[in-house]
Amino acid sequence: MRMGDLLEYSVEHLFHRKLRSWLTVIGILLGIATIVVLVSIGDGVSASISESLDAFGDDMVTVTPGGGFAFRNMEEVDSDYGKLYEKDASKARRVMGVSDVSMSVSSNVEISFADKETAASVTATESNIFTMFPSSYPLEKGRYFSDSEQNVAVIGYGVANDMFGSDEVEVNSYIYLENERYKVVGILEETGSMFSGAGDSAIYVPFEDKDSLFSEDDLAEGEIGEITIKVYEGTNTTEVGEGVTSLLSLSHGVDEDNPDFSVTTSESTSERISEVTSTLSTALLLIGMISAIVGGIGVANTMYMSVVERTKEVGILKSIGATSLQILALFIMEAAMVGAIGGITGLLLGAGVIQLITSLGIMTPCLKLEVGLGAILFSTFVGVVAGALPARSASRIPAVEALSYD
Repeated sequence: MRMGDLLEYSVEHLFHRKLRSWLTVIGILLGIATIVVLVSIGDGVSASISESLDAFGDDMVTVTPGGGFAFRNMEEVDSDYGKLYEKDASKARRVMGVSDVSMSVSSNVEISFADKETAASVTATESNIFTMFPSSYPLEKGRYFSDSEQNVAVIGYGVANDMFGSDEVEVNSYIYLENERYKVVGILEETGSMFSGAGDSAIYVPFEDKDSLFSEDDLAEGEIGEITIKVYEGTNTTEVGEGVTSLLSLSHGVDEDNPDFSVTTSESTSERISEVTSTLSTALLLIGMISAIVGGIGVANTMYMSVVERTKEVGILKSIGATSLQILALFIMEAAMVGAIGGITGLLLGAGVIQLITSLGIMTPCLKLEVGLGAILFSTFVGVVAGALPARSASRIPAVEALSYD
């Protein structure tokens, strides 16, 4: 028998046993669809994070108190908790390579608009943050505020369009923060990212408004929540971060290796996130592979049943000249086709699920060509491996014994 004859014979048998073939394919199909969807979600998350970090560029260093969180409930913090002060920002300006420095502090406050109340995080910040990293704070409407202004706000897209239901906040509207009236002077573009400032739920007010928004019990005199540093182009952010750590450790009277504040650079953030997303993608891939392998067990079971049912058929093929190697190839070819069909249909199903997720706005998975091709190749491989032992059993059946099988 020629290879073409074996292929034609395999296809005919698969279509002859349509129900069994498709039930077997479904096991592979679901596994491959799982791989495609989960890996694409992981890649989409990674791409979104990378895009958001790119918006800040590679010229940012941040300093946060204690454990490294700019936002914290200050009432729950011990008195010896590491704090940052305005004088720390002044010291950071003196580090070589620093281009500009911006101070900010954030906390939860009561916010109301159009008779609707909620709680939200508000950041009191110096206005230079908007010009230091303009791509992270793109304006859709209005303008930024200046340091000389008071009781004005720049809000995120989500605050303007979603926070108060059908009531949309427009430029020149007034919102109330802790019962203080604030005029909205600017609305940021939708980013969909948690790394662009505080994302779409951000509310920014002038730095000097912190004294009226945050009580003395929450905020000590001169205390701040974060120092954001922009370095000169071409400057190594790691070196600047080390310089800031050294200077502030000396100022705080703490060991440089165990400071009471955290310094984060663009490079270190990218490295940490890359590690996390890589681990996430690997874990999701393993989950999908396990699902596909379970489907492969179904292929093996089906092929063993097929060998038993077709024992006499094997004997007839051998009696007309088919070799054991050709019988082996016949069954492996059938298993490979089941795997390949499962891979292709699984890829199509996965792509459909990804399209649905994207259209619903839940997230934006990223389906890469290599993932699709890899999924098909993997499913075919699973089919071949699953069909190898049944095929070997079929090829070893003696022709006389097979012909006499009832």
